[in-house]
Amino acid sequence: NTQPCGKVETKIFGGFGFMILDGKYTIEGNHLQKKQAKSEGWYREASEVKSQQDVIDFVLKHGGKIVSVNHHDADFVVGGNVHDARVSIFERAIERAEELGRNGETDDSLQKMVQLGVIKWTFLYATYHRVSKSNELDALGVTEKKGALFAPRKHDYLVLSNYIKNHLGNVEDIHGMHLYEDSSMFEFKRALSEVETQNFDDPDVDGSYLDKRYKRMDSNHDKTGTIPWQHQLDTFFTKDEKMAITGPRHKFSFMEEDTLSIESRSDSTNQYTMILYPDIYTIGKYGSQKEDDVLNETQNQKERAVCKKSATSEVASVLPLTKVMGAKTTSHLHEGVTHVLCDIVCDTLNWNPCICTKTFRDPKRGSSLHQRLKEMNSDSPINVVLVSPSWIRAQWL
Repeated sequence: NTQPCGKVETKIFGGFGFMILDGKYTIEGNHLQKKQAKSEGWYREASEVKSQQDVIDFVLKHGGKIVSVNHHDADFVVGGNVHDARVSIFERAIERAEELGRNGETDDSLQKMVQLGVIKWTFLYATYHRVSKSNELDALGVTEKKGALFAPRKHDYLVLSNYIKNHLGNVEDIHGMHLYEDSSMFEFKRALSEVETQNFDDPDVDGSYLDKRYKRMDSNHDKTGTIPWQHQLDTFFTKDEKMAITGPRHKFSFMEEDTLSIESRSDSTNQYTMILYPDIYTIGKYGSQKEDDVLNETQNQKERAVCKKSATSEVASVLPLTKVMGAKTTSHLHEGVTHVLCDIVCDTLNWNPCICTKTFRDPKRGSSLHQRLKEMNSDSPINVVLVSPSWIRAQWL
Protein backbone atom coordinates (compact mmCIF):
# COMPACT_ATOMS: atom_id res chain seq x y z
CA ASN A 1 0.00 0.00 0.00
CA THR A 2 1.56 3.32 -1.10
CA GLN A 3 -1.27 5.57 0.04
CA PRO A 4 -1.63 6.97 3.59
CA CYS A 5 -3.63 4.58 5.78
CA GLY A 6 -4.50 7.32 8.23
CA LYS A 7 -4.00 10.98 8.97
CA VAL A 8 -0.73 12.60 7.85
CA GLU A 9 0.82 13.68 11.14
CA THR A 10 3.71 15.87 9.94
CA LYS A 11 5.23 17.23 6.74
CA ILE A 12 8.80 16.34 7.67
CA PHE A 13 9.25 14.15 4.57
CA GLY A 14 7.13 16.50 2.45
CA GLY A 15 8.47 17.18 -1.04
CA PHE A 16 10.60 14.04 -1.14
CA GLY A 17 10.05 10.82 -3.09
CA PHE A 18 11.18 7.54 -1.51
CA MET A 19 11.69 4.19 -3.24
CA ILE A 20 11.51 1.55 -0.49
CA LEU A 21 13.07 -1.71 -1.72
CA ASP A 22 11.87 -5.19 -0.79
CA GLY A 23 14.01 -6.83 1.87
CA LYS A 24 14.70 -7.51 5.51
CA TYR A 25 13.85 -4.65 7.85
CA THR A 26 14.88 -5.01 11.48
CA ILE A 27 17.15 -3.17 13.86
CA GLU A 28 17.92 -6.33 15.81
CA GLY A 29 21.47 -7.60 15.33
CA ASN A 30 22.93 -4.14 14.76
CA HIS A 31 24.16 -3.48 18.30
CA LEU A 32 25.75 -0.10 17.69
CA GLN A 33 22.69 1.14 15.81
CA LYS A 34 20.44 -0.03 18.66
CA LYS A 35 22.53 1.83 21.22
CA GLN A 36 22.43 4.97 19.12
CA ALA A 37 18.66 4.68 18.64
CA LYS A 38 18.14 4.31 22.39
CA SER A 39 20.45 7.22 23.12
CA GLU A 40 18.78 9.53 20.60
CA GLY A 41 15.24 8.47 21.43
CA TRP A 42 13.98 6.75 18.27
CA TYR A 43 14.50 3.10 19.27
CA ARG A 44 10.85 2.43 20.17
CA GLU A 45 9.60 3.28 16.70
CA ALA A 46 12.50 1.53 14.94
CA SER A 47 12.05 -1.63 17.00
CA GLU A 48 8.48 -1.93 15.72
CA VAL A 49 9.67 -2.14 12.10
CA LYS A 50 9.38 -5.71 10.79
CA SER A 51 8.75 -5.23 7.07
CA GLN A 52 8.99 -2.97 4.03
CA GLN A 53 5.37 -1.90 4.57
CA ASP A 54 6.16 -0.57 8.05
CA VAL A 55 8.72 1.81 6.55
CA ILE A 56 6.32 2.83 3.77
CA ASP A 57 3.64 3.65 6.33
CA PHE A 58 6.12 5.70 8.35
CA VAL A 59 7.14 7.77 5.31
CA LEU A 60 3.51 8.39 4.31
CA LYS A 61 2.56 9.34 7.86
CA HIS A 62 5.11 12.13 7.75
CA GLY A 63 4.24 13.56 4.35
CA GLY A 64 6.58 11.66 2.05
CA LYS A 65 5.75 10.26 -1.38
CA ILE A 66 6.33 6.62 -2.26
CA VAL A 67 7.90 5.85 -5.65
CA SER A 68 7.16 2.28 -6.67
CA VAL A 69 8.53 1.89 -10.19
CA ASN A 70 10.63 4.68 -11.67
CA HIS A 71 13.62 5.59 -9.54
CA HIS A 72 14.01 8.80 -11.62
CA ASP A 73 11.23 10.24 -9.46
CA ALA A 74 12.95 9.26 -6.22
CA ASP A 75 15.07 11.48 -4.01
CA PHE A 76 16.11 8.53 -1.83
CA VAL A 77 16.35 4.80 -2.47
CA VAL A 78 15.94 2.94 0.82
CA GLY A 79 16.99 -0.64 1.60
CA GLY A 80 16.79 -2.98 4.56
CA ASN A 81 19.99 -5.03 4.42
CA VAL A 82 23.04 -5.17 2.18
CA HIS A 83 22.29 -8.82 1.38
CA ASP A 84 18.76 -8.14 0.07
CA ALA A 85 18.20 -9.09 -3.57
CA ARG A 86 16.92 -5.65 -4.60
CA VAL A 87 19.85 -3.93 -2.90
CA SER A 88 22.25 -6.25 -4.74
CA ILE A 89 20.56 -5.40 -8.06
CA PHE A 90 21.09 -1.69 -7.41
CA GLU A 91 24.71 -2.32 -6.47
CA ARG A 92 25.38 -4.21 -9.71
CA ALA A 93 23.62 -1.49 -11.70
CA ILE A 94 25.83 1.17 -10.10
CA GLU A 95 28.95 -0.85 -10.86
CA ARG A 96 27.76 -1.20 -14.47
CA ALA A 97 27.17 2.55 -14.75
CA GLU A 98 30.63 3.31 -13.41
CA GLU A 99 32.16 0.85 -15.85
CA LEU A 100 30.33 2.54 -18.74
CA GLY A 101 31.56 5.90 -17.48
CA ARG A 102 35.17 4.73 -17.54
CA ASN A 103 34.64 3.70 -21.17
CA GLY A 104 33.18 7.09 -22.08
CA GLU A 105 29.60 5.82 -22.36
CA THR A 106 26.52 7.03 -20.50
CA ASP A 107 23.12 5.68 -19.52
CA ASP A 108 20.72 8.20 -17.97
CA SER A 109 18.79 5.55 -16.03
CA LEU A 110 21.92 4.04 -14.52
CA GLN A 111 23.46 7.45 -13.88
CA LYS A 112 20.55 8.36 -11.62
CA MET A 113 21.29 5.24 -9.55
CA VAL A 114 24.90 6.37 -9.21
CA GLN A 115 23.75 9.68 -7.76
CA LEU A 116 21.27 8.08 -5.35
CA GLY A 117 23.00 4.99 -3.96
CA VAL A 118 20.97 3.02 -1.40
CA ILE A 119 20.54 4.34 2.14
CA LYS A 120 19.65 2.34 5.26
CA TRP A 121 16.07 2.54 6.45
CA THR A 122 17.27 3.61 9.90
CA PHE A 123 18.39 6.92 8.37
CA LEU A 124 14.72 7.87 7.99
CA TYR A 125 13.93 7.27 11.65
CA ALA A 126 17.04 9.01 12.94
CA THR A 127 16.44 11.96 10.61
CA TYR A 128 12.77 12.26 11.54
CA HIS A 129 13.63 12.36 15.22
CA ARG A 130 16.36 14.96 14.71
CA VAL A 131 14.32 17.15 12.34
CA SER A 132 11.20 17.02 14.52
CA LYS A 133 13.15 18.92 17.18
CA SER A 134 14.30 21.62 14.75
CA ASN A 135 12.58 24.99 14.52
CA GLU A 136 14.01 25.68 11.08
CA LEU A 137 11.97 23.10 9.14
CA ASP A 138 9.08 25.33 8.11
CA ALA A 139 11.41 28.04 6.83
CA LEU A 140 13.32 25.71 4.51
CA GLY A 141 12.44 24.71 0.96
CA VAL A 142 12.87 21.16 -0.33
CA THR A 143 16.33 21.83 -1.79
CA GLU A 144 17.54 23.57 1.36
CA LYS A 145 15.99 20.90 3.55
CA LYS A 146 17.77 18.12 1.67
CA GLY A 147 21.12 19.87 1.95
CA ALA A 148 20.81 20.91 5.58
CA LEU A 149 18.76 18.23 7.30
CA PHE A 150 18.45 15.25 4.94
CA ALA A 151 22.10 14.66 4.07
CA PRO A 152 23.08 10.99 4.59
CA ARG A 153 26.54 10.30 6.01
CA LYS A 154 28.78 7.51 4.86
CA HIS A 155 27.56 5.13 7.56
CA ASP A 156 23.97 5.75 6.43
CA TYR A 157 24.52 3.98 3.10
CA LEU A 158 24.12 0.34 2.18
CA VAL A 159 25.48 0.97 -1.32
CA LEU A 160 27.87 3.79 -2.18
CA SER A 161 28.98 4.88 -5.64
CA ASN A 162 32.30 6.56 -6.32
CA TYR A 163 30.30 9.70 -7.12
CA ILE A 164 28.84 9.74 -3.59
CA LYS A 165 32.19 8.88 -2.01
CA ASN A 166 33.82 11.85 -3.73
CA HIS A 167 30.98 14.11 -2.61
CA LEU A 168 31.24 12.91 1.00
CA GLY A 169 35.02 13.37 0.85
CA ASN A 170 34.41 17.13 1.07
CA VAL A 171 32.94 16.83 4.57
CA GLU A 172 34.20 13.48 5.95
CA ASP A 173 37.53 11.75 6.33
CA ILE A 174 38.20 8.22 5.06
CA HIS A 175 36.78 6.71 8.25
CA GLY A 176 33.52 8.68 8.11
CA MET A 177 34.38 11.32 10.73
CA HIS A 178 32.97 14.78 9.96
CA LEU A 179 35.68 17.31 9.17
CA TYR A 180 33.86 20.41 10.41
CA GLU A 181 31.33 19.30 13.02
CA ASP A 182 31.62 17.69 16.44
CA SER A 183 31.43 13.89 16.32
CA SER A 184 29.35 11.74 18.62
CA MET A 185 30.54 8.75 20.60
CA PHE A 186 28.82 6.49 18.05
CA GLU A 187 30.68 8.09 15.15
CA PHE A 188 33.97 7.51 16.96
CA LYS A 189 33.03 3.87 17.51
CA ARG A 190 32.15 3.45 13.83
CA ALA A 191 35.45 5.03 12.83
CA LEU A 192 37.38 2.69 15.14
CA SER A 193 35.47 -0.26 13.72
CA GLU A 194 36.37 0.92 10.24
CA VAL A 195 40.06 1.03 11.15
CA GLU A 196 39.91 -2.50 12.54
CA THR A 197 38.22 -3.84 9.41
CA GLN A 198 39.94 -1.72 6.80
CA ASN A 199 41.75 -4.72 5.30
CA PHE A 200 38.55 -6.60 4.60
CA ASP A 201 36.20 -6.20 1.67
CA ASP A 202 33.12 -7.87 3.15
CA PRO A 203 30.19 -6.02 4.74
CA ASP A 204 29.84 -6.50 8.49
CA VAL A 205 27.35 -8.86 10.13
CA ASP A 206 24.54 -6.32 10.41
CA GLY A 207 24.74 -5.37 6.74
CA SER A 208 26.31 -1.93 6.99
CA TYR A 209 28.73 -0.72 4.38
CA LEU A 210 32.48 -0.91 4.93
CA ASP A 211 34.83 1.28 2.93
CA LYS A 212 36.64 -0.74 0.27
CA ARG A 213 39.32 1.81 -0.48
CA TYR A 214 41.75 -0.06 1.79
CA LYS A 215 43.17 -3.20 0.27
CA ARG A 216 45.03 -6.10 1.81
CA MET A 217 48.73 -5.46 1.84
CA ASP A 218 50.53 -8.00 -0.31
CA SER A 219 53.85 -8.68 1.37
CA ASN A 220 55.27 -9.95 -1.92
CA HIS A 221 54.73 -6.50 -3.45
CA ASP A 222 55.74 -4.33 -0.50
CA LYS A 223 57.69 -6.30 2.02
CA THR A 224 59.23 -3.28 3.73
CA GLY A 225 55.73 -2.18 4.70
CA THR A 226 55.35 -5.04 7.16
CA ILE A 227 58.75 -4.84 8.87
CA PRO A 228 58.58 -3.71 12.53
CA TRP A 229 59.75 -0.14 13.16
CA GLN A 230 62.89 -1.29 15.00
CA HIS A 231 64.09 -3.04 11.82
CA GLN A 232 63.18 -0.02 9.70
CA LEU A 233 65.04 2.26 12.09
CA ASP A 234 68.17 0.12 12.04
CA THR A 235 68.14 -0.48 8.29
CA PHE A 236 67.07 2.74 6.60
CA PHE A 237 68.42 5.48 8.87
CA THR A 238 71.95 6.67 9.52
CA LYS A 239 73.24 6.90 13.06
CA ASP A 240 72.71 10.67 13.14
CA GLU A 241 69.14 10.26 11.87
CA LYS A 242 68.44 7.61 14.50
CA MET A 243 69.71 9.87 17.26
CA ALA A 244 67.51 12.70 15.99
CA ILE A 245 64.22 10.79 15.89
CA THR A 246 64.53 8.46 18.88
CA GLY A 247 63.87 9.46 22.46
CA PRO A 248 65.88 9.01 25.65
CA ARG A 249 64.04 5.75 26.42
CA HIS A 250 65.34 4.04 23.27
CA LYS A 251 68.37 2.72 25.13
CA PHE A 252 68.46 -0.61 23.33
CA SER A 253 68.88 1.16 19.99
CA PHE A 254 72.29 2.42 21.09
CA MET A 255 74.06 -0.51 22.76
CA GLU A 256 77.83 -0.33 23.16
CA GLU A 257 80.24 -3.05 22.10
CA ASP A 258 80.75 -3.60 25.82
CA THR A 259 77.54 -5.63 25.81
CA LEU A 260 76.77 -5.17 29.50
CA SER A 261 76.62 -1.39 29.31
CA ILE A 262 74.10 1.03 27.94
CA GLU A 263 75.69 4.42 27.41
CA SER A 264 74.13 7.79 26.73
CA ARG A 265 74.17 9.05 23.15
CA SER A 266 77.77 9.37 22.05
CA ASP A 267 79.96 9.53 18.95
CA SER A 268 81.13 5.96 19.44
CA THR A 269 81.35 3.91 16.24
CA ASN A 270 80.77 0.71 18.20
CA GLN A 271 77.06 1.19 18.86
CA TYR A 272 74.50 -1.33 17.67
CA THR A 273 70.86 -2.26 18.19
CA MET A 274 69.99 -5.04 20.62
CA ILE A 275 68.60 -8.17 18.96
CA LEU A 276 66.74 -10.00 21.70
CA TYR A 277 65.51 -13.58 21.88
CA PRO A 278 63.01 -14.17 24.73
CA ASP A 279 63.10 -17.71 26.11
CA ILE A 280 59.33 -18.22 26.12
CA TYR A 281 58.92 -20.83 23.38
CA THR A 282 58.63 -24.61 23.58
CA ILE A 283 61.71 -26.19 25.18
CA GLY A 284 64.06 -27.53 22.53
CA LYS A 285 62.41 -25.62 19.67
CA TYR A 286 64.43 -22.53 18.88
CA GLY A 287 63.49 -21.86 15.26
CA SER A 288 65.86 -20.91 12.47
CA GLN A 289 69.55 -20.49 13.17
CA LYS A 290 70.36 -18.45 10.05
CA GLU A 291 69.70 -14.70 10.40
CA ASP A 292 68.70 -14.27 6.74
CA ASP A 293 65.96 -16.89 7.08
CA VAL A 294 64.60 -15.08 10.11
CA LEU A 295 64.44 -11.71 8.32
CA ASN A 296 62.22 -13.24 5.64
CA GLU A 297 59.84 -14.42 8.35
CA THR A 298 59.93 -10.99 9.98
CA GLN A 299 58.91 -9.38 6.70
CA ASN A 300 55.93 -11.70 6.46
CA GLN A 301 55.03 -11.14 10.14
CA LYS A 302 55.29 -14.81 11.03
CA GLU A 303 56.15 -15.62 14.63
CA ARG A 304 56.33 -18.93 16.40
CA ALA A 305 53.69 -19.76 19.00
CA VAL A 306 54.56 -18.97 22.62
CA CYS A 307 54.66 -21.85 25.10
CA LYS A 308 51.41 -21.77 27.10
CA LYS A 309 53.20 -21.99 30.45
CA SER A 310 55.54 -19.14 29.55
CA ALA A 311 52.85 -16.80 28.23
CA THR A 312 52.32 -15.29 31.69
CA SER A 313 55.89 -15.63 32.95
CA GLU A 314 58.22 -12.88 34.16
CA VAL A 315 60.09 -13.06 30.87
CA ALA A 316 56.92 -12.49 28.84
CA SER A 317 55.82 -9.63 31.10
CA VAL A 318 58.81 -7.44 30.22
CA LEU A 319 58.88 -8.24 26.52
CA PRO A 320 56.74 -5.20 25.53
CA LEU A 321 59.14 -3.00 27.50
CA THR A 322 62.12 -4.22 25.47
CA LYS A 323 60.35 -3.24 22.25
CA VAL A 324 59.48 0.21 23.58
CA MET A 325 63.15 0.74 24.39
CA GLY A 326 64.15 -0.08 20.83
CA ALA A 327 65.19 -3.73 20.92
CA LYS A 328 64.57 -5.89 17.89
CA THR A 329 62.89 -8.99 19.26
CA THR A 330 62.91 -12.29 17.44
CA SER A 331 61.19 -15.63 17.99
CA HIS A 332 64.22 -17.44 16.55
CA LEU A 333 67.49 -18.01 18.39
CA HIS A 334 69.73 -17.26 15.43
CA GLU A 335 73.34 -16.27 14.90
CA GLY A 336 72.56 -12.54 14.93
CA VAL A 337 71.04 -12.52 18.45
CA THR A 338 72.96 -10.31 20.87
CA HIS A 339 70.90 -10.84 24.03
CA VAL A 340 68.76 -13.66 25.41
CA LEU A 341 66.03 -12.71 27.86
CA CYS A 342 65.66 -15.60 30.28
CA ASP A 343 64.97 -16.40 33.93
CA ILE A 344 68.41 -16.37 35.54
CA VAL A 345 69.50 -15.89 39.16
CA CYS A 346 71.65 -12.83 38.36
CA ASP A 347 70.89 -9.67 36.38
CA THR A 348 73.21 -10.23 33.42
CA LEU A 349 75.81 -12.75 32.35
CA ASN A 350 78.08 -13.03 29.35
CA TRP A 351 77.32 -16.51 28.04
CA ASN A 352 80.17 -18.97 27.59
CA PRO A 353 80.21 -22.77 27.09
CA CYS A 354 81.36 -23.36 30.66
CA ILE A 355 78.64 -21.60 32.63
CA CYS A 356 76.78 -23.64 35.22
CA THR A 357 73.20 -24.61 34.44
CA LYS A 358 72.32 -23.60 38.01
CA THR A 359 72.43 -20.08 36.64
CA PHE A 360 68.94 -20.76 35.32
CA ARG A 361 65.97 -20.89 37.68
CA ASP A 362 64.36 -23.58 35.51
CA PRO A 363 67.12 -26.23 35.10
CA LYS A 364 65.35 -28.09 32.28
CA ARG A 365 64.68 -24.99 30.21
CA GLY A 366 68.10 -23.55 31.02
CA SER A 367 69.94 -26.73 30.07
CA SER A 368 68.19 -26.88 26.72
CA LEU A 369 68.93 -23.21 26.00
CA HIS A 370 72.56 -23.67 26.99
CA GLN A 371 72.87 -26.66 24.64
CA ARG A 372 71.49 -24.63 21.70
CA LEU A 373 73.97 -21.84 22.34
CA LYS A 374 76.81 -24.35 22.50
CA GLU A 375 75.77 -25.75 19.13
CA MET A 376 75.71 -22.27 17.63
CA ASN A 377 79.11 -21.48 19.17
CA SER A 378 80.66 -24.62 17.69
CA ASP A 379 79.78 -23.44 14.17
CA SER A 380 81.08 -19.92 14.75
CA PRO A 381 81.98 -18.13 18.01
CA ILE A 382 79.05 -16.13 19.35
CA ASN A 383 78.88 -13.16 21.67
CA VAL A 384 75.60 -13.39 23.58
CA VAL A 385 74.53 -11.80 26.86
CA LEU A 386 71.93 -13.44 29.10
CA VAL A 387 69.68 -10.84 30.75
CA SER A 388 66.96 -11.18 33.38
CA PRO A 389 63.53 -9.53 33.55
CA SER A 390 64.67 -7.46 36.55
CA TRP A 391 67.60 -6.08 34.53
CA ILE A 392 65.21 -5.01 31.74
CA ARG A 393 63.00 -3.16 34.20
CA ALA A 394 66.02 -1.45 35.75
CA GLN A 395 66.97 0.03 32.35
CA TRP A 396 63.62 1.76 32.14
CA LEU A 397 64.10 3.62 35.40
